[in-house]
Amino acid sequence: MTFRSVVFFVGTGLLCLSASSVDAQGPSVDSVVMAAQRLLAACDSQIVEMIFVTMVHERELRDDGTIKKEKSFKIRHFIRGEQDREVLEAMWEDGEPILGLRLANEQRKREKERLRRFEGRRKNPGKSDGDRSRSLSMLQPFLPNHRANYEFPSMTEDTLGGIRCWRIVVNPLSDDDKLVEGALWVEQESCRAVAEEYEIVNPPGPARASSLWLEHTPLVGNCAFLRHIRVRGQGKAFLIISFNFELEMFLDSVQVNPGLPDSIFLLPDAN
Repeated sequence: MTFRSVVFFVGTGLLCLSASSVDAQGPSVDSVVMAAQRLLAACDSQIVEMIFVTMVHERELRDDGTIKKEKSFKIRHFIRGEQDREVLEAMWEDGEPILGLRLANEQRKREKERLRRFEGRRKNPGKSDGDRSRSLSMLQPFLPNHRANYEFPSMTEDTLGGIRCWRIVVNPLSDDDKLVEGALWVEQESCRAVAEEYEIVNPPGPARASSLWLEHTPLVGNCAFLRHIRVRGQGKAFLIISFNFELEMFLDSVQVNPGLPDSIFLLPDAN
């Protein structure tokens, strides 16, 4: 996982072009996309480590949209380059706290998954964690490894949460089920990410279709942080049981370059 998964750094002197700074017709979509891509590229060289907390809500919904079942997790994340660790701090089922052995078992499951990812990277160096990047990295259409996979056919002015934005239409260039389709908003002044809205036609796992909404917020200086993710869709369990679902994630308590000890990332025992 790279830091562009959760934080996007806007370097000084790399400002997006406003309509008034170019001509009466405004900048081209290509110039705005290129400016945003340059800003994303600056992120990895500026941020070495991160700590942040997520509140995750996994919900099964009734047909009318009300909640049938809900699991919630409070997770503290530690990230350094490709190293990452999650510490489960609390868990709830339908509002009731999960304590003791069940909470400890859930944390052990997460540590085993971390070990599995490490072994996968060791055996296949250079191969990314596709599922993880889909869930958190997004801004996917702007990343270097996707430059041949997307087109940006149009761009319009828009205001989102009081921020003057460019709304950029995102179209995939193939029917690869790992690609997304929708729109991406960037601030006109800086080209930092503001929001994203996509449809995923063939998501992984039992889901059959889903929509994705992501919101970014300024962090410090010219940084922006992915603070809210919402996924909604339909799926089938055991190929016959239909269900509606929603996953919502809120990210906060961010610390940048805190100076993490190596012991944080020690791998769990394989047993």
